[in-house]
Amino acid sequence: VRPKTEKAVKTFQAHSGLVVDGSVGGLTWAALTTPATPGPPVAVSMPVAGLFTSQMGVDHIKSFETCSLTAYELGGVWHIGWGRSNSAGKEPRISKVLTISQSEADAMFLDDLTDFEEAIKFHIKIDRMTQGQFDALVSITFNKGPTWFGKSELRKAVNDNAWAKVADLILKEVPEPTHKFYRGLLRRRKAEVALLNG
Repeated sequence: VRPKTEKAVKTFQAHSGLVVDGSVGGLTWAALTTPATPGPPVAVSMPVAGLFTSQMGVDHIKSFETCSLTAYELGGVWHIGWGRSNSAGKEPRISKVLTISQSEADAMFLDDLTDFEEAIKFHIKIDRMTQGQFDALVSITFNKGPTWFGKSELRKAVNDNAWAKVADLILKEVPEPTHKFYRGLLRRRKAEVALLNG
């Protein structure tokens, strides 16, 4: 065996937890010819300008929201569908007698989603991020409101590319533990961090 080949075999054996002897016996050959188990997919950084919420991001947001095909009042404001309110300034105007179909609710949701995407892009100064990072930011902003991100500490952390801090700040966006929505929002924040790091 050539010295370089023997060294390569020994290195492979050491990394594979085999007996390091430099010879290609049955166990070493089996390890060499067994396909490697693929690791988790590597998150790819992409230009922010070209990012939109992925289907995974859409499904994530919907899993934490409730869709109502009849108007409902929340905090003195009429809502419908996946959370559309009159503050969006869009038709139809929502009143207590309004009803819509599921397809109309889903169309409103996708239309509203662009407002949150644009709000995030407007305040982001970095050029690139991963799809998961973008989806997580859209999710928390959808929950907190379109003007929230621009005023938040999260915006500065994102623009500093400080993603560990971004994760910490997301987890802090929950009410007091005694609040009736604490557990649900904590679960949502943890899921957003999982998206962020995915």
